[in-house]
Amino acid sequence: IWAPVEVTFLMFKFAGGSLRQSILRLQGALLGSVVGYLAVLFIGVEHYVVLAFVLSLWSFLACLGRSSPAYGYAAIVAAWTALIVVATQVPGRDVSSTALERMAHTVVGVACLVLTVNVIFPLWARDAALSQAVVLLKKFEELY
Repeated sequence: IWAPVEVTFLMFKFAGGSLRQSILRLQGALLGSVVGYLAVLFIGVEHYVVLAFVLSLWSFLACLGRSSPAYGYAAIVAAWTALIVVATQVPGRDVSSTALERMAHTVVGVACLVLTVNVIFPLWARDAALSQAVVLLKKFEELY
């Protein structure tokens, strides 16, 4: 159920922005899943105080990259994805399945978005800018 919800987080008015955002979300989700997996693997769920400290440190370090225009969104997604992987860890369930499930849902969501943007709603900013330029020039022509 997470994959269709993922698409709604990534939709923008134009296809280029949606594709860029989906790549950043994919990068952040994959990195965050790996960090969450490694935290549970090496620390263990039973040491929740140490785990909370490590996740807090990870979130702080990841969010330092938030101001990056190129990778800011990926940093935020990486911060919260690690927390989601750890928080959804059920006793008796292997942490790798939780992390892989999170990665798979993100990949499916991004694939759905790419399909939607390229097949169903292929609206690119350059096309919209061109049509707006034509409209603007026609309005200037009407003035003279």
